[in-house]
Amino acid sequence: MLFSVINLPNMNLGQLQIVLALAGLISVFAVVSCICFLSARSKDSLTVLLISMVILMLPVFAYGVLGDTWIGGILPSAGIGMKNNFLYQLCDFHFLHIGEMSFWTPYVILLSAAVEISHMPRYRPVPIFSCAAFHEGAGTMLLFTAWEAAHT
Repeated sequence: MLFSVINLPNMNLGQLQIVLALAGLISVFAVVSCICFLSARSKDSLTVLLISMVILMLPVFAYGVLGDTWIGGILPSAGIGMKNNFLYQLCDFHFLHIGEMSFWTPYVILLSAAVEISHMPRYRPVPIFSCAAFHEGAGTMLLFTAWEAAHT
């Protein structure tokens, strides 16, 4: 049962939708910043694609195999998933433990996503489209692809 009288957050459905939209947006920004960081650091696009797919799917598989663990809570895609998504974590009583301290999983997901967004090393933005610049002196068209713009 998703909604009952024993839910930890005291929210109505409208407030829950607003919280879920904001948490989903923060989780998506964390995934995008992680993938952009990997893209800026790697020279091979296939490597970036494979690593980002692993990072994206690891919380889903970790939740299915291990249950609620820190692996499923601190990765960028922790709030996005099937059974481990933010809605189910918000409506359940799952806590993660360090020593004698316990942390509620929605707090861990939001805090780790905010830290990942703000503490990813700054990368040079890479345009995902090709841009053309017209050089008036020589009258030639210079075409810069995303790779050339990133590595010049």
